[in-house]
Amino acid sequence: MRSLSQYLLSCFLLLLLLDWVFAGRDGLTIKLIHRDSIESPLYPGNLTMEQRIVRLNQQSKVRLEQMALVAAMTRTAATPNQTIDPNGVIHAPSHGLCEGCNPCFYQKPPLFPYRKSTTFSESLCDSEGQCEFGICEEGKCTYTLEYGNGAITEGGLSFEKFTFNSNDGGVEAFDQLRFGCGFKQSNFDFELADPMQNEIAGILGLGRGPTSFPNQLQLSDFSYCLRPWYNEGGIQKISTFLRMGNDVRFQGGQTIHTTPLDPHGSHYYVTLEGISFEGVRLPIEASAFARTPDGKGGCFLDTGSPWTVIQRKEYDIVRAAMQTYFRDFNVAQLPLGQGLFDLCYINPNQEEISYPSMTFHFHLTDFEIDPNQLFLTLVDGFCLAVGPHDHDFFSILIGNHMQTNRRFIYNTEYNFLAFAREDCKLAS
Repeated sequence: MRSLSQYLLSCFLLLLLLDWVFAGRDGLTIKLIHRDSIESPLYPGNLTMEQRIVRLNQQSKVRLEQMALVAAMTRTAATPNQTIDPNGVIHAPSHGLCEGCNPCFYQKPPLFPYRKSTTFSESLCDSEGQCEFGICEEGKCTYTLEYGNGAITEGGLSFEKFTFNSNDGGVEAFDQLRFGCGFKQSNFDFELADPMQNEIAGILGLGRGPTSFPNQLQLSDFSYCLRPWYNEGGIQKISTFLRMGNDVRFQGGQTIHTTPLDPHGSHYYVTLEGISFEGVRLPIEASAFARTPDGKGGCFLDTGSPWTVIQRKEYDIVRAAMQTYFRDFNVAQLPLGQGLFDLCYINPNQEEISYPSMTFHFHLTDFEIDPNQLFLTLVDGFCLAVGPHDHDFFSILIGNHMQTNRRFIYNTEYNFLAFAREDCKLAS
């Protein structure tokens, strides 16, 4: 089989877990929980700040290697006569473990009992042995997905009725949603202390392709507002909402910024035209961030990576500007940095630091970065919460730490991104 990724564009990726779903006729709202929350099936335990930073660094490293992420969904009804509570990983297509899979990663029962469903159907090849999506094998449409970390999933493309809790206390059903029924899964690792406690059952697709979840529901807008993971109460109390369709809106009274989305490519790319440091444009040409004809380069926002990373050549210019700025303070640079963070300082006298500002100049608008999004304060110092990378498939990835306390609205019909400052603790 060829990879299904040839047919399905990659998804919008969240590092959050879906707790419950409310669906209306023209909208959908999903409560999200951070993957490290005590409510998450991926909960790593009560970590110290240092342990959490190491974990976040590892997540960023893995994200760069595989460009995949973890999230989970609960309380969906897969059939009209049996309700199950699967968790799911958000990625490009929607798929899950089906009963009888072999081999497959362990999941707490039940697996999806597709044979008992009266609304389940398989996607069949056409009269010429072709499939709109996937590959035709023995008269049925199949898929194979290979992830950068070596995980592989194979199965059959299928249709099913999905039912969600409604905002009026009832349920909202969606017929004939396309999904992948997974029969072979290998090399999956969800970073669980006890893999036998795994509750993740599959993947929910929020991508740009026609078979992604919102596109099948004909919901062209989705939004999120991420709370800082270092907020009062700790990461265990972080929650927010993923909103789609008519549930998407700004609070009101905010300054709203808009920039076009590149309609091509596997991620939600924006046009970055330059970077300013302390109000001064850095000597980086806009072409450094442009996408090439073969799809490499470019700038995109990604919630699957905690930290922002920039290609090394341009990162070195940002780093040099930071080094010049901090020479006026009584701080000492650590020669080797800290993990992913290439630029860190010791502040032995706990001197009060006036942190600099930085701005990303998107096409038609600016994205101003707050100091607490640009720097990470440690017990005895601080680090620039931006790292370098040496890949060529993108120029800059804006991670979720830099996106906190802003609402982002993605419109896939008219291809634009809108964002505004917002306190994400308040009904986000």
